[in-house]
Amino acid sequence: MYAAISIDAEVPISFDAPGDISKILAAAERNSVPLTWLIYSSITRPEDVARYYHDHVMHRIPGSHELGLHVHFDDHRLENYEADPVKRRELIIRGFNVLQKYHVKPTSHRAGCWCLQASDITVLEEIGVLVDSSPCTRFRSGNHPGHGDWRGLDFRDPYRPSYSSLFEKGDAKLTIVPVCSSHEPNAHGWCDCGYLEYRGWPGMKSILDGYVKDKRFISIGTHDGRRAGAQSYPQAEVMDHVVPYLRQRGFEFTTLTQIRNFWLRGGGDHG
Repeated sequence: MYAAISIDAEVPISFDAPGDISKILAAAERNSVPLTWLIYSSITRPEDVARYYHDHVMHRIPGSHELGLHVHFDDHRLENYEADPVKRRELIIRGFNVLQKYHVKPTSHRAGCWCLQASDITVLEEIGVLVDSSPCTRFRSGNHPGHGDWRGLDFRDPYRPSYSSLFEKGDAKLTIVPVCSSHEPNAHGWCDCGYLEYRGWPGMKSILDGYVKDKRFISIGTHDGRRAGAQSYPQAEVMDHVVPYLRQRGFEFTTLTQIRNFWLRGGGDHG
């Protein structure tokens, strides 16, 4: 059984202070956890985060960790969301090329605000992305047009989607590993997404309790910073609880791409 913790790396765009990065790295080291760092690129700020990470962070990330792609299909203010498949293709390729410039070849991806579209699958496959962890089962991230709405998604295990719908299994080469979420809806009518800084340890434990009973793969998310004034929990402290909890129940920690590989070795959808 395997679990992965992936970081939506958005400093210095979404978050000004880099302090959480050092704490997350320290937590990963003391817990011996390889992380997946998904590097931000957007319409208006395609390279800022990659440059920042190259100059200040990448030399501190162990080789056992993974670097992937995190494309926001809007601008750095979360406005002007782009839904057109042709323009989204251009944004994905541009984000990929930026990472290539810094000697990173991503095989994992998460869309900003969880807003992956089925039309994105083909280009992700073309650039060599093997796994995506944008969907979050039965979760809705907000009312903004660029926020993911996964209330109709019933899959909690990895799956290969249809090229026409992310809500159906199909013959895509790309593997989807949904972010873990609560099994019961909240007061808004949708499930809570398993992000460390959103849920805290009690909230994450409630989510994970529903997975350890019968799931072999768990995808956990978080960000590399926290917004001032927003209710959030220190990611590193929550990680210190999550990791031993899952290890005591037989889970090993790995990267998103490795979860995809282990799932396929077990037979994938037919395992």
